[in-house]
Amino acid sequence: AVVSTQSGHYGRGDPVDIVLGVVVVLTSAIAFSLNLICLPYFIRHRSKVSNLLYTCICTVDIVTAIVSLPSAVSLFNRRRPMWLGNKVICSMCGAIFEVNSRLSVGFIAILSVVRTISLCFPFQYVSRSVVKVILAIYVVIFTAPIILPL
Repeated sequence: AVVSTQSGHYGRGDPVDIVLGVVVVLTSAIAFSLNLICLPYFIRHRSKVSNLLYTCICTVDIVTAIVSLPSAVSLFNRRRPMWLGNKVICSMCGAIFEVNSRLSVGFIAILSVVRTISLCFPFQYVSRSVVKVILAIYVVIFTAPIILPL
């Protein structure tokens, strides 16, 4: 049976799409659960710069896991482009996923720089305020093109 929609024709669910949908759901559930378990520890011990960055990374990963679920719904639903028949929700999830992808890479890069400084200069202290300023600048520079229309 073929379903006809405005966007095109959608046949029966492709087995590959079903497998991909299950993989997305499982990885999202695992990522959400494990990051939710780790997050309270990093929040409690956030006096360390690295734990501040791990808190940011966990938060971004939790949001990414949640925002990935509409993709799984689309895969289970014959790749219909809209989730719940709403283009706004679909667009918001895509934008949030894009922002989170950039933030995740940036936070890990900043953590790598902080760790490198700690290894190369073991007696040099990296202040939280410097890392917060770097985080703020990074968030503004790399998310503005996605959030603000040009």
